[in-house]
This record gives sequence, structure tokens and C-alpha cells, in this order.
Amino acid sequence: MKDLNFIQLQKDNEEHYNLLESLMIPYNIELDSHHHRQTPKEFIQKITHGMLNMQGAFDRHLEFCYDGDTLIGFLYGKVDHEGHKGFIKPECGYIMEFYVKPEFRRMGYGKAMYGRLEQLFASHEARRMYLTADPVTGKPFWESLGFVTTGETSPENGLMIYEKEITIYHARPTMVDDTRFITMIYRKNADVLHGNMITFNEWKQLLSENDPDEAHFIIHKGAIPCGWLKINGLLNADMAWISMLAVEPKMQHQGVGTYAVKFAEDFIRSNGFSKVGIHTTEDNIPAQNLYEKCGYTVTAYDDCTTGDGIKRMGYAFEKEI
Repeated sequence: MKDLNFIQLQKDNEEHYNLLESLMIPYNIELDSHHHRQTPKEFIQKITHGMLNMQGAFDRHLEFCYDGDTLIGFLYGKVDHEGHKGFIKPECGYIMEFYVKPEFRRMGYGKAMYGRLEQLFASHEARRMYLTADPVTGKPFWESLGFVTTGETSPENGLMIYEKEITIYHARPTMVDDTRFITMIYRKNADVLHGNMITFNEWKQLLSENDPDEAHFIIHKGAIPCGWLKINGLLNADMAWISMLAVEPKMQHQGVGTYAVKFAEDFIRSNGFSKVGIHTTEDNIPAQNLYEKCGYTVTAYDDCTTGDGIKRMGYAFEKEI
């Protein structure tokens, strides 16, 4: 998941239609199998055309998800407004359709695609989002992301409605296009990170590599990138590490770091670990305060050589998750 990107589908684009149909048919066959029904192929094709023809509004998003050149699935969501057709919750984000191809499930793609939709809804200033969930595959997935049933039933499909508050901050896997942002934020935090200087081209190369031992994420506030998180040690036997956390200076002391640490813990736990470790230097007081606030305990205090080649005193923190 090193080159994740999202492509907005365009009205009257034949290539987009053919690709969407290739996903909509197995998607509907899967749903039909859970409800003991059979939707005619012609009706699926009609729905597919309708979805594509409705594109155009700035807060309506029908997107393909790719990892490099590999098509992973699609997502479809919009912000409800008064006057929209059908059941609506005005000014809420509505996740209408969501499909990850079976061979890419339980690999983090679904969570990343959901994060993309939530980020888009937040950029449109929606504060809540809702959906109806397929009871077999949808319900456990959406509940794992924090959606809860409202007790309402959709008059359109008879399924239970689930809601969730939209998170202000969002994390998504880095892409090569993030090189400029990471170069900038790394330099802005150079005084506390104590790393060696890395050029734009060096960052671009690092972000294009597929290293199974580490993962990089961009933290957003709405549509605005405000932090960079790096996790490594994913091939360890016992403990993974938060190895880098840099926040845009103007966004510090606004909860970005707390969100990033919580996100890292959830990600590390989902990879089978029960413990997280963090290193920081003695002079980085804000980082120490953050980790203590998040429940971390100092396990070592010793000298260490930082990326810039200078020996400093530093702390190791750990936490059971």
C-alpha cells in the first residue's frame, strides 16, 4: 500500500463506465448472495450508468482506489442537502456504495478508503456521516470503524442505518505525491528531530520503496495536511515503534500529536502487536509530555547518537496496547 491513489470518475467517460461495471457486477452478486435474491444484469448496468451520470457536484464523490496500477475497489459518497432525492440527513455525509475486491480485503485498503471518504466529508464541513450496512460483510466492518446503529431503517432498502461523528483529523498512507510536504515538514522540525538533511529526490526515492518493515502516513485536518507519522519494526517479533512524528508548527498544541499516537497504536495493534515503543531525545520536552499524556512509561534513559551524528541523552517509552 505504498502508491495509493484515488481517481474521480467522470460523467460520460466510457472507460470509467466499463471499469465501474466490472466492479458493480461482482459487488451486487455478493450482496444478492446475502439476501437470497438475483438482481438482473441489465438493472446493475442501469444503476452504473445512473451513478456515473450524477457526477459533477463538488461534494459528490465516486472514486476508484488504485495501488499503483492495480484497481482495488471503489467508493461512492455525497453530502446530503435539502431537496436531494430519497432519504436524506441534511448536511451529513452519506456513504452510498463501498466495495473492496475480495482478494484485497483484510489488508488495510478498506480502512484507507473509508479514511478518504471521511476526509472528503470533513473538507465539506459535514460533522456526521451515515450509511446502511450489508448484514454479512458490511456490518462487522463498519462497526469496527465506530459506526453505531440509530434504530432507524432506510425506506429505500430496508436496512438498518448506522451513523458516526466525523473525525476532525484523518490519517492516510503516504503517496509519492506527498514528497514535497514531507520534505517541508521535516525541515521545519529539524531542531527537535535531529536527523540528517534529506533532499527532495532522496525523500521521493524513500517514499517509492516498498519496505514491509515500515509504514508512513500523512495526518490531515479536513483537507489540510498537518503532520507526518512513520511506524517501523513491523517485522519484529514483539514490539513495533513510532519512529517519527512531525507536526506543522502552526498546528501544534491542537491535538494532532494525540490523534497520531492513537492512530499509530490502532495500526500497530491491527498488525498483531501488543506493545508500542518510542524514542525521543532529552531536549524534546513537548514529545515527552505527549507520550506521558498518552500513557507511555519511560523504560530507559541513556545516551544515543541521533541522525545528525551527535550523541545526546534520550528516553525510551513503551506502552502495552
